[in-house]
Amino acid sequence: MKKFFLIVAVTFFFFSANTVVTTATTLSAQEPPAAVHNHFETSFQGWTELGDFVNLEARRDAAYNSSRGIRVSNRRTPIEGAASEKGFYIEGGNEYEYGIFVRHSGSAPETFNLVLQWRAPGAPGGNVRGGGGGGFGGGASEVVATQIVAPNQWTKLTGKHTAAPNARSFTIIIRTESTGDFDFDEFTVVATNPTARIEQSNDNVGLKDVYARHFRVGNILNGNVVQNAAIRNLYLREYNSVTAENEHKPMHTKNRAKSTNTNIAARFSTGAAAINDFCERNNIPLRDHTLTWHGQTPDWFFIQNINDTANYRNTQVPDVPWATPAVMNQRLESFIRNKFALYAERYPNLNIFAVDVVNEYVRVDRNNGGPRLPGFDGQGAGGQQGSRPGNSPWTAIYHGVEPVPSDMSWEGSFANTNNWLWRAFHYARQYAPANTKIFYNDYNEWDPAKTDYIVNRILIPLKERGLVDGMGMQGHVNADPSETAWSSIGRYRTAMDRYADVGNAQTGYIQVHITELDVSTNRGNFTFEQQAEKYRQIFEHAIAVNARGKGQITSICMWGPNDANTWLGTANTPMLHDAQNQKKPAYDAVFGIVPRSNWGDGNNPSF
Repeated sequence: MKKFFLIVAVTFFFFSANTVVTTATTLSAQEPPAAVHNHFETSFQGWTELGDFVNLEARRDAAYNSSRGIRVSNRRTPIEGAASEKGFYIEGGNEYEYGIFVRHSGSAPETFNLVLQWRAPGAPGGNVRGGGGGGFGGGASEVVATQIVAPNQWTKLTGKHTAAPNARSFTIIIRTESTGDFDFDEFTVVATNPTARIEQSNDNVGLKDVYARHFRVGNILNGNVVQNAAIRNLYLREYNSVTAENEHKPMHTKNRAKSTNTNIAARFSTGAAAINDFCERNNIPLRDHTLTWHGQTPDWFFIQNINDTANYRNTQVPDVPWATPAVMNQRLESFIRNKFALYAERYPNLNIFAVDVVNEYVRVDRNNGGPRLPGFDGQGAGGQQGSRPGNSPWTAIYHGVEPVPSDMSWEGSFANTNNWLWRAFHYARQYAPANTKIFYNDYNEWDPAKTDYIVNRILIPLKERGLVDGMGMQGHVNADPSETAWSSIGRYRTAMDRYADVGNAQTGYIQVHITELDVSTNRGNFTFEQQAEKYRQIFEHAIAVNARGKGQITSICMWGPNDANTWLGTANTPMLHDAQNQKKPAYDAVFGIVPRSNWGDGNNPSF
């Protein structure tokens, strides 16, 4: 069956203010087909808190003519409330009618405002989060509907608005002019002048179908890409798993305001909520990345007092007031518990098929493996300024502030109270959904010394204790065809085999995921043909590994939808599609490996 979507056009410049028309009714009318219809019967459908202390709760007594609505409480300022990013469904240049039912239980009439925020392409920002109302740098907002609402009376706010053609990243906010609690339900967005376009993505064969009998083929979404309809439609055709590039990492999912020293609260930004909603509504399994990491984790998480606002990045590592291992055990367990509980509460039908429990524990050292050195991460992936590149607060807290010997003689018993890696996997096994596979994930994972360390010091001990299901090979390689290259295909194949060999026939083998695959041309130093060959060799060897009957490659995830959206920069052209979403030789090479007779249904893979 052909699918119909409203396609979001993303072009690059600025925007202008447009006409606003508002109305209010107290009766429900028959709604026309909507680009968005959020009714909250089972899910939060992409809505999240706007404000650090704000609570959103799905409740029966907050429903308008249905079984559930959303109650907003504990607002500290009037600009706080509820927010949802809807850029997948709103196209710049089109007129839409916005509608929402609202109610409050105050003692006097209350003014409600329905606000539309958007951002200019290239402007900073991305997710609305935190106090101060969030917002976008280089963006703008309009009140699309406003109405004075009497107490205890459901009222429908409606308003029409035409966003400028060049606007993007549309976010809806509902708030009042006081800090009182309120309920909302039945949010709709309807195009008043829709241009219907036929989207045949689910009828066309994509990589997910070509490899449906072998493994999942996935890709990433982030706060900028999640509102790009051309990329959305590419995903519906090609992929059957999604990883959030940044939105599920610790810095975006910890809520300091609602935390205590021993109980770390979890949150979803608008970007994370939009990704969760997209996956749930399209039945696309999600790969959570990541529960723990030395990078992109707030400093306060590692300090004795989480409310300490001092900057310790230029403090000598032994002089930093690190939290004790006992306290960190509580923080680690509570955060993992609370994050999975938040998924279950807000997206109960979301399939979290895998989670990276620990990311990049092993330091980068071509001579030997070993845990990272103590300190704050300075300039590593996602690192913050200060301290030294690639250092780990986890090491400083659990293993001391002195350099850690590579022979791991300090480790003692694997289940020692000071082994945070063991604890992280233990808590993940305890709190993750039963069908969620738990993974260790790392990069430069093909380097022989690092491979040895990961296999012998992490995977085998964890597997023997039933605490790991798989190894995540990030797969950031380049297209250099030489066998003497550091990321040569020979090394990569050997590493795939080594990881897939962990386990045995009696207890089972681990799964292997290639979690962040991109093949850089190194600013054009290597050709698209060489890039295509490296991609082809990796995919072919994944099939060969599975044929051995040991550990299975069950997922390959691209780390970017196209050459315009890659952490490596467009000059390295590392992806399967070019900046205009056109297929490159690398795509054709990967597509052509599996005979047509062995294709399947990527929406129901049978590997």
